[in-house]
Order: sequence, then structure tokens, then C-alpha cells
Amino acid sequence: MPYGRVRELLADLFGAHLSLGVLVTWVQQAAAILEPVEAAIKAALRQAPVLHSDETGVRLAGRVAWAHVASTSRLTHYAIHPSRGREATDAIGILPIYHGVSVHDGWAAYRTYTSCRHALCNAHHLRELTFLEEAYAQAWAKDLKELLCQMKAATDRARAQETRCLPAAERDGFVTRYQALLAAGLAANPPPARPPQAVPSA
Repeated sequence: MPYGRVRELLADLFGAHLSLGVLVTWVQQAAAILEPVEAAIKAALRQAPVLHSDETGVRLAGRVAWAHVASTSRLTHYAIHPSRGREATDAIGILPIYHGVSVHDGWAAYRTYTSCRHALCNAHHLRELTFLEEAYAQAWAKDLKELLCQMKAATDRARAQETRCLPAAERDGFVTRYQALLAAGLAANPPPARPPQAVPSA
């Protein structure tokens, strides 16, 4: 939030007319006080079995920067960096030494880390499937969205019952439907044909 808006908010709510310098000092003091807390959060995230990562564009001092997030269901770390890619995630220092399952949107920078396993975010899957359904009227995309939601609901129920895995018949049914829908998607969107290889002249 811009400092100007913070000054307006504090003036409107509390009648406190503070200078920009005071606000900057407060932010710097808070950052110093919270530094051990941030370090503890980052250390805990590095040990998490599953870690969610994402990034989004923000404005910083009038320029485009990137807000990077790493989170679990209980912990969240935010960092602002001028770079969107690996330069930023290296500087933040969580992913370079992470060994669990990294869940993300497939952004290339995340895939450069090889000490962890990778999983794609289903929220992004649902968004992209919605696009295919609405923009191109592809029925398989709607069916796959519904299947992914059913799979999540089933695993949520299993966790609530403290069950470590789904019954084999239920799991196999999901896998069969999933593979059939992927096949339908590939049939509707075949990869482009590769150009023929040039034959070297003798």
C-alpha cells in the first residue's frame, strides 16, 4: 500500500497527521524487530513436506516488481523482488535448499530446482480448463474440471477419516476416467506436426 494512502488512512481514522519519514522509520523498525520471525518462518517452510509457490506483479516505487509467496496451510512468506525468475527465488533462499514437493503453476524458474519434486497447481488447472471450456466449447475440459473436483473431495473425506489412501477400486476408477479425458483433450488439440528433418547433402 502506498505511503500516501497510509497517511490518509491514519489521518481519517485517528486524526494522526504523520510525515512520510515517520512511516518509513516505523516500517524499518518493524522489519528489524520481525527479522527473527521471518527467519523462523523461512526455516519451517524449507522443512515442509509440500510447499506452494507463486508470484504476482506489483508496483514498487513507481516500477514493476514481483511479490513472491511461499506457503503451507499454516505458514506464509512474502518477499518483494525486482525479478520474477530464479534470481529472486535464489535471493529469497527457500527453494534453493528445499527437498519436498514444490507445487506451482509451471513457471520455468521453479523447474530449475532439482533437489525437490514438482507438482502443478490444480487451481491453475481449473482456470485453464475453464478457458478451454468457455472459449473453445471443449466438453472434455468441463468433464475434467468436474473430475478433479471430485478427486479432491474424495481425498479430503479420506483425510478427515484419517485414511492414508483411497480404496483401490475408487482410485482406479478416478485414474481410468482421468486418462480417458486426457486422451479426449489430446484428440481435440493434437500437437503440431514436426517439420521433416532436412537430409544433409553428401
